[in-house]
Amino acid sequence: MNQSKVSKRVWMWITILIICILAALSWCFYRITGMTSYNMDGDAPVSLYVYPGDDWGTVASKLGETTSVRHKRDLALVGSLGDAPCAGHYRVRPDETTLGLYRMVSRGLQAPVRITFTTTREVGQLWRRLSDQLMCDSTDIASAMTDRALLDSLDIQDSTLAFHLIPNTYEVYWTDSARSVVRRLARESRAFWSEERLAKASALEMTPMEVTTLASIINEESAKRDEYPVIAGLYLNRLKRGIPLQSDPTVLFAIGDRSIRRVLHKHLEVESPYNTYLYKGLPPGPIRIPSADAIDAVLSPTKHGYIYMCAKEDFSGYHNFAASYSEHMRNARAYATALNERNIH
Repeated sequence: MNQSKVSKRVWMWITILIICILAALSWCFYRITGMTSYNMDGDAPVSLYVYPGDDWGTVASKLGETTSVRHKRDLALVGSLGDAPCAGHYRVRPDETTLGLYRMVSRGLQAPVRITFTTTREVGQLWRRLSDQLMCDSTDIASAMTDRALLDSLDIQDSTLAFHLIPNTYEVYWTDSARSVVRRLARESRAFWSEERLAKASALEMTPMEVTTLASIINEESAKRDEYPVIAGLYLNRLKRGIPLQSDPTVLFAIGDRSIRRVLHKHLEVESPYNTYLYKGLPPGPIRIPSADAIDAVLSPTKHGYIYMCAKEDFSGYHNFAASYSEHMRNARAYATALNERNIH
């Protein structure tokens, strides 16, 4: 065999070897980056939360038991060759690939989260509720909501933003700073007070904060939304006639003990501008963060002649309403009898 034929055969085998190596590398690359790798136990996307300082191994470990060990190793391998993970909340599709997941997390292509809060009595409850749904903690949120310079920039004269907020569901990014979230919520509050709502408040000769204050009392008086417009009409009747609101929840707020189940005469003597038995008109501010339903009830109250209300004796959560004192006393006696029968003091 001459030297030329040997040389050709060697080059042929070298070429075949190179082709095989390239094919193997291509297959590995395809397996790692192109194949479906994260079918995470269902057809719906799942949430992945990446914290500051997480490495790719940590990210891979968060993908759940339904993601195979091989796929987790693939992600850790690809990630180790490139950029670090970006903190954030991500939505991982069932057909997500390793390369797709790597690109999403390394570039910080977050999916928004929905933060929800409802009417609540304590501002601290609001701060904790928000922090449970965001990366920032409750102290950061408290600081931002009471930051005088920030509140001034948002044209909030109150000492906190909390009572200006409208309970609802909002979309933000999980990694948003507390100050960013506060600005967003302030914008939503301004948007809530549309020209129509402002016009209704003006027709009642009330400011938005006064409407909010009355709405907070309504939320404390009843958990029945269909009663809100009736209660709103009752309190507006009292305000127009110069009659003290005589709202038990304002007394409990003044005392600082809302666990009291039966308001007695001794409770009505507490000295406080929030005691609406002693002082006419609205209290200085809200006694809780009210709901949008209660605010709208004040703006669109039921028109009637009621000036008295008393909890129903069946403890249904509803109220008996009355236009006369004698009728109210009958309702009050029925409720007092029901309390005594249940030994509630």
